[in-house]
Amino acid sequence: MRKILFLNPVGYIGGAEKSLIDLVAGLDRDQFQTLVVTLGPGPLAEELNQRGIETREILLPPTLLNLSRGAGKNRLMTIAGLPFLIWPVLIRLIRLIRTESVDLIHTNGLKAHLLGCILAPLTGRKLIWHFRNYPAAGGYLRVFRYLAKIFPTGIIANSRAVKERLGNLDKTRVVYNGIDAYLFKPDNNAQTYRKELGVADRSLVIGTIGHFAPLKGYDDLIRAMAKVCKEFERTTLIIMGEAVYPAYRNYKDEIKQLVEKLGITDSVVFVKPHPALPKILSALDIFILSSWSEGFGRANLEAMAMGKPVISTRVGGIPEVVLDGETGLLVPPHDPGAIAGAIIKLAQDRKLRKEMGTAGRKRSEYFSVKRMVEGVEDCYDVMLN
Repeated sequence: MRKILFLNPVGYIGGAEKSLIDLVAGLDRDQFQTLVVTLGPGPLAEELNQRGIETREILLPPTLLNLSRGAGKNRLMTIAGLPFLIWPVLIRLIRLIRTESVDLIHTNGLKAHLLGCILAPLTGRKLIWHFRNYPAAGGYLRVFRYLAKIFPTGIIANSRAVKERLGNLDKTRVVYNGIDAYLFKPDNNAQTYRKELGVADRSLVIGTIGHFAPLKGYDDLIRAMAKVCKEFERTTLIIMGEAVYPAYRNYKDEIKQLVEKLGITDSVVFVKPHPALPKILSALDIFILSSWSEGFGRANLEAMAMGKPVISTRVGGIPEVVLDGETGLLVPPHDPGAIAGAIIKLAQDRKLRKEMGTAGRKRSEYFSVKRMVEGVEDCYDVMLN
């Protein structure tokens, strides 16, 4: 029996956390004992506990929890004081690793990767990064490429694009995210769900899902919708999500102001994160992911599993999931005109939407939780033996 310590930098549940939950719940319990440590407050620990997974909360100081790539000048001051801020957390983690006889540290986010680079040499444990981000070019990419060569014994990338972005190291293995297809079953209750959302009288319903941050490209999507509404007045865009990063706490309000400025308030509906995600997806005719950067784009996969055609930006690992012209349409990032053109194309062709939805459902079956878990277990076997 080998013990794996999972380190997650946040306590909320986003795409990376959904994949983490599926992974830990799916591991062979005869071979692996698991312990998940969350470094931020939120519902993640409770969700894991409900699945019988042991968790601990060892919270980072608020200054570090709030630190993000969008933190500006304050980020430099925080980094300068990092050793003093992080030491109490490191002491608790080191004690936990030793008392729990942890064999392997598995990190699941950028801040966790950085902590892992300190914990592994101090405790003598092996470190595996589960890299799900697609870093933009610049200093931050150079830092992670440098650290990747030295500290982790192995790296799991959730797409080939991410592996290449990190320098295409031999120690990196690609393991795609997986979803439970049983939870994402197309049904015929779209009208019922639309009534619940207040859009029952609309002829075309488009939707997107994700936290509010500039990286998600919501401003591009809103500008595209303004163009679409000129062609199809009875079109509605549903945006499901909330701001989770303090640096972007005002971004949702900025998007709402843009909606008002463009005069499409009646065509955009904001929805809080909903536990019954398949119901939201069932209400849609088209799913859109307008991100500027994605390592994998799990939301696309969930929509495809529900039999929905997908419009997504051609960034990161997305082209490895969404097959352009077959399961959806891929467009350049930062291009509202291209997004609008793709929406109009699908809006005018119900048959094409159905064909792409059917192909997407079939395509999604490849990305199973079982395949993901087996891929990670293979990585563990190589590293621990």
